Amino acid sequence: MKKKLILTFAIGIVLSACGGVKTMGANTPYAKETQAAGLQAAVPTYACPTEAQASGVQATVPDNQYARASQAIVEKWIATQNNRDAVAYLSLYSDDSTLRFCNKPTCDQYSLSDMRLIVPLDMATPGFKEEVQSYFLTKFGEWAVVQGLYSDPNIPVTNVPAISILEIKDGKIVSETDYWTEP
Repeated sequence: MKKKLILTFAIGIVLSACGGVKTMGANTPYAKETQAAGLQAAVPTYACPTEAQASGVQATVPDNQYARASQAIVEKWIATQNNRDAVAYLSLYSDDSTLRFCNKPTCDQYSLSDMRLIVPLDMATPGFKEEVQSYFLTKFGEWAVVQGLYSDPNIPVTNVPAISILEIKDGKIVSETDYWTEP
């Protein structure tokens, strides 16, 4: 039941990010378990227009000042990766930020000082790229979920599906968690 509740919660976050009230049928197993756990089965609504942004990436962003401020950070994050500008990329992170790479049962965690060593090398490596395809921001812009493809010359397959979850506070990225699967 715990896994189903977590899945229901995760689906609720994704559905709420895409706008509209989403309700689960009262007789579905997920709705019954959600209601039995004392959780609401409806996802709140808010405006969430979808359009191509300056980066050319499909974006879903709530219509409020907080989300738009975070959107500017995500757009810079995308642009600095596309331009392979490690200095500008690292400037988007807070001094106490953490980066987690999760491509196996555990995640490797890095600090900003670690990132200052890793990121310039990655961005200078031919064949290394992160191609962002879409992203969405939560209602008040505190979280961004970025979907794309990852390529690294150190792995045998290119264009590996990847997700990055960015936590944004006070105009800086305070944490990033990347998920992908290597063959």
